[in-house]
Amino acid sequence: MRRLVETVVLAVAVSGCSSPTSTLPPEPVHEVFLYPGDLITNFKDEAPGLVLHASEADFDEESIASAIEELAANLAIYEWPSLRQLDTAVELVPGQYDQDRLLHLRLIDGALTDGWYAIGVREVPRPFYWGDPSEVVELTDGLRGSRFRVGSEPFLRSVALCGGEADGGVAYSFLSIEFSEAVVSSEPAAAFVEVTQRGDRLSCEGFEQPGQDGPVVYVFCPVVSRGTPVTVQVAGTLVSAEGVPVPPVDFTIVPNRESVGPGNCQTVWIKDKTW
Repeated sequence: MRRLVETVVLAVAVSGCSSPTSTLPPEPVHEVFLYPGDLITNFKDEAPGLVLHASEADFDEESIASAIEELAANLAIYEWPSLRQLDTAVELVPGQYDQDRLLHLRLIDGALTDGWYAIGVREVPRPFYWGDPSEVVELTDGLRGSRFRVGSEPFLRSVALCGGEADGGVAYSFLSIEFSEAVVSSEPAAAFVEVTQRGDRLSCEGFEQPGQDGPVVYVFCPVVSRGTPVTVQVAGTLVSAEGVPVPPVDFTIVPNRESVGPGNCQTVWIKDKTW
């Protein structure tokens, strides 16, 4: 029986800021998040764009109308990697919550077809700030955004090595594994992910946990030694929901002092895709 293994989870971290010298209440922080994030594949939504988030108050469109207009004017979809700009119309629509708005981009003629694209913005005017800079890449001089694919092309997107502590103070290590899209396997996670250190295969257990966009794969292992390389192999037995194989991956992490401590993670971005 085939099982859904994982899709990328979008984690939104909300933060506030204020001036230490100001006696006035701080302005609400308005954050901008790319939709989708960088190197997401099998994107099916007809309207990529930006999520606008007011972290400390309901979204007040009137007070920042000029900034929204400037942001919309700087937002575009491009073919990737040629960066040929496509003709689009921008639409501001309500988000899931009162603090959110969405700037959707739709093609004026037709829809996005199979292939790679980029969503980019040349300037983020104040009071907006990038909410998750890790999902933003420099596409070309002055143009920042994310690259995504319409159509299936699954690959391992990132892996984080983290430390945890169970009841009774028992320490453990675990891997958090993300793919570029949902993948399926007839095997449990511990079967297609092999973790070794000093040449010995670690006795790890894998399981899946529901996430915002689908389950995430976690592989729990005995505590790894600091400073000693850990080799991770992901077998080529995974396929996307459309049946496209996931390329096998073999890489090494050198755990730092913080990554094996409870509550800390060392993220290794595996995919540096070239075109």
